Amino acid sequence: MLALAYPDPALRLPADTVLVPEVFLFNATQRPIAATVLVDWHSASSWGRAPALSLTLAPGETHVLKLDEAAAQKLGIPKSTTWASVELSYSTGGGDDVVAMAASRSLDRKHLIQTPFTDGLSYLWKGSEWMADADHNALITAGNAGTMPAKLDFKLWYDGGAGVYELPLRTLQTGEAITVDVGRIITTQQPDRNGKTIPPSVTSGTYEFTDVSNIGGGRLYEGKQQVDKTYGHATYGCALCCYMDDAWITDFSGKVGNSGPLVAFGSVNCQGNYSYPDITSQVTNWASGNPSVATVTPAWVNAVGAGQTYSSGRVSKPSYFSWRQCPVAYFYPQGGISVSCAKPTNFRQTAGYDAGSGRLHFEYAWDSSSGHLSDLTGSGCTVNENVSYPGGNPFYWPSPPWASGASSPNPTILPVPPVPGADGALQDNHSSAAFRTPYQAASVTATQYYEYSCTCDHSSNVHLMGPISITRTVSQNPDSTWKYTIVKSGVSANINPLP
Repeated sequence: MLALAYPDPALRLPADTVLVPEVFLFNATQRPIAATVLVDWHSASSWGRAPALSLTLAPGETHVLKLDEAAAQKLGIPKSTTWASVELSYSTGGGDDVVAMAASRSLDRKHLIQTPFTDGLSYLWKGSEWMADADHNALITAGNAGTMPAKLDFKLWYDGGAGVYELPLRTLQTGEAITVDVGRIITTQQPDRNGKTIPPSVTSGTYEFTDVSNIGGGRLYEGKQQVDKTYGHATYGCALCCYMDDAWITDFSGKVGNSGPLVAFGSVNCQGNYSYPDITSQVTNWASGNPSVATVTPAWVNAVGAGQTYSSGRVSKPSYFSWRQCPVAYFYPQGGISVSCAKPTNFRQTAGYDAGSGRLHFEYAWDSSSGHLSDLTGSGCTVNENVSYPGGNPFYWPSPPWASGASSPNPTILPVPPVPGADGALQDNHSSAAFRTPYQAASVTATQYYEYSCTCDHSSNVHLMGPISITRTVSQNPDSTWKYTIVKSGVSANINPLP
């Protein structure tokens, strides 16, 4: 907050006062430092950014950058402009390699206006006391030093926090700043965005301002001049930025094939009072700790395999160090990801009956462990039957009474392809190989299982139901004819007599 040549009347300096604004840059290292200086200027009705100035500071050099009337005109700063903000940047060394100070002295050296540089940016600043009466006034600057627009919400508090004056919401472009003249707001009874005014009897209060478009982030800087005619000087005030000290991503728990949003939060400390804003939109570098379990795209997770992993990202936020005020630091939030397989469960018989001609018909159903059959698709689950016979592979049926060479794969696994798990049901029919005469007594008992396989956890042929006996018998009737009988799960069918 640098006062330019023709000062703001709110500073209450003599009418003919002309200031000499100067910026002092001291290279505290033993190496040259290349630096860039930007001057953002503003008055009550206009603002702008002067072309960037590049300079190299020699080791131990103090460079004085003058912004008097002549210099300001060369930079295209209008004569009517009263305030400027100076931005210094350099890429080498640490944050204290260049010591910067700014001051505006009057030509007669009777007045000095000074505010410090800040190396902190924040989305929320809480200020110290302002005073505004016949002998005092407060001038408070809020500016955008970020690369994106900032939506400024500026509030003046008074009456011990019982009263609040809310300036109109305003979008500050990159480099734009405003200076709030508290005394003028009170004396002219200027209404706020809600039509309220600060009572003329109010002489002090506090302030805060927020970038509501970047909660938890850092774009705004703060400056303040407290005018005190009692002792004849204007001094800078103090404000504290709010900083983030932790960040995390919400956990995700689901089945293979599921997907869902990921939300990131930050823990923001404002003078010991914590808030937890949603910072999802500001996180970059989204990643998964194990893409075979889950893939992660910005703010979204897709579960692809059973297991445990984590989501991660990166966010740049104002942080806290004792020697700097809210410097920008990187946080690397993480969130747990737990992916399980939805599997077929509660397998049950729903029908079983004699279908005629020596055939049995059965129907079965099952559920998903997740409660949603559709999840079995994502898990890659299928269901089949597995029937084994008491012999080799292939199994040859005794002949007679069965036809010569009649055989079955051992085991017999049907259907091909297996039933998709998401179908939730299957039908199973049991008949017999062909017969041949002369008939003779024979009995074959096969053992059946119903099984599932799921690619999500590489499971294969896991039993759902069984063992179930399927007994086929050829026997002679009292009248010397022959009959065929098949029995499974208490249900039977027959061909009687055999032809």
